[in-house]
Amino acid sequence: MICNSLKVSAPAAGGRGYLGQSIAGLVVAFAMAAVLLTGCGGQTVKQRTVSAAAPDSRPYTIGKDDVLEVMVWKQPELSGSVKVANDGTITEPLVGRVPAVGLTPDQLAQNLRDSLSHYTNKPEVTVRVTDAQSQVVYVLGQVHKPGVYQLHSDETLSEALAEAGGLNDFADEGSIQIVRRNAGGEDVQYTINYKNVASGADLKGDVPLQRGDTITVP
Repeated sequence: MICNSLKVSAPAAGGRGYLGQSIAGLVVAFAMAAVLLTGCGGQTVKQRTVSAAAPDSRPYTIGKDDVLEVMVWKQPELSGSVKVANDGTITEPLVGRVPAVGLTPDQLAQNLRDSLSHYTNKPEVTVRVTDAQSQVVYVLGQVHKPGVYQLHSDETLSEALAEAGGLNDFADEGSIQIVRRNAGGEDVQYTINYKNVASGADLKGDVPLQRGDTITVP
């Protein structure tokens, strides 16, 4: 268990798209730090770096069900709020369906500019994410309903496990793992003694989750 080398870093600027995610990431980072520092004695939470990777400085990429605001300068009839459909597209007046999933807001704005330029003179288009509903966590292993689940605001480990149907009879609740990509680009593994959480003896292990966390119940 790593107790003396714990570092808390603010998310890299521009790393995930918009200010709300950066603030949320900072809050979660400090919350995790508090959990780890207090958990060192009771063995509820253990941490180790499982791989090192290049820092992830990529901007936010649009996902299914994200809600976007498309703004076309001085063209209110072409502007408005739109939700990304299951097929990964949005519908824009004049041009119809436009692929959106996997693009950054700036890339989508450029594609819309190119498409709208056939109908209006030099359109100025801005796209921003207003509701990142594509934020997900992955719950794997010995749960009743393993799969991909939407990450809700302030969601914790126990809530994600409950959404996955709870632990099955073969679960080792003493060593549940969360793998998370940190701000430095490293994959960090947290091992949770969930017995302490389930019994109410030590709720510090009921850690807040982040987008992209992979929870594995052995």
